[in-house]
Amino acid sequence: MLYWSTFPSVLVDDFKVFTLAVLDCPYPPALSRITGLERASVATVLLWFKRLRVFATWLRHRPAPGVTDHDLDRYLDHVRAIQASTNTRRQLLNAVRAIWAYAPQLPPEHRMSVREPWQGRSPGELAEDIKTGRGNKTPRIEAATMTALLDWALRIVEDIGPDVRDAWREFRQLYPGTHLSHRRYDGLPQAERMKLFLQAAREEGRELPGDPERPGAIDFRYVACLIGLPALSGSLSGASRSLAEAAGLPVAEDFFIGRITGRIDGRPWRERPLTVSELPALVLVVTAACFVTVSYLSGMRQ
Repeated sequence: MLYWSTFPSVLVDDFKVFTLAVLDCPYPPALSRITGLERASVATVLLWFKRLRVFATWLRHRPAPGVTDHDLDRYLDHVRAIQASTNTRRQLLNAVRAIWAYAPQLPPEHRMSVREPWQGRSPGELAEDIKTGRGNKTPRIEAATMTALLDWALRIVEDIGPDVRDAWREFRQLYPGTHLSHRRYDGLPQAERMKLFLQAAREEGRELPGDPERPGAIDFRYVACLIGLPALSGSLSGASRSLAEAAGLPVAEDFFIGRITGRIDGRPWRERPLTVSELPALVLVVTAACFVTVSYLSGMRQ
């Protein structure tokens, strides 16, 4: 049942003529190529009736015989403002296109004055272009840009990522005192821990952690965490600090951690180990590279 009372009375005759043509005539070529069917089904007629009610309501002050390309562009803007799914917007536009497609079966006074709605752009394309905040409407990234981005994302994940991961894991174990190297200090008083640490550092040629904001100064927070104490500025006693300062060991510019094993083009990707101060940023870089790689491989290429 078609309830014509829901249409503007001034336009009822126009839409009745169109509906009669749809019921009596086969699909016009412009539609049969898309549907592969000979004529519109009853379900299609009902759907067009519902969708054209929106068009008729908007069109009440613009009689159908006078509909121009400019009018259709304005109606497209109207559809863009409707909070609806992409499929509903596509149906709204497709119903209008059907009126144009059936023009040869309509009396001249009931036809639209357009060569082809929206310059031939399909309702599906127009519906996808509408930005309503639903779905991803971001322009597609160019292939050349995506190729370069993916190449470096993979380099970071495969060549740099393992070093960052291992350094971060080591730091997360040193900081709370759960690293395996702390076992040698179990049960020892602080001064004995410091002496044992300094002796091992001298034998292994290691530098003491330095403060990047005070060149040449020992960063005692990280010395503390290396001997199994909380990484706090007040963890070490004055006597322990004096032992470290009197040891004569070289002081690094920062607290270096981990090893560099990754290579790019046959060379280590950096000369010195990572520093604690740069670790958080590097972890974010590796995380972003993982996200880019997984997103690309899962088909999210926008």
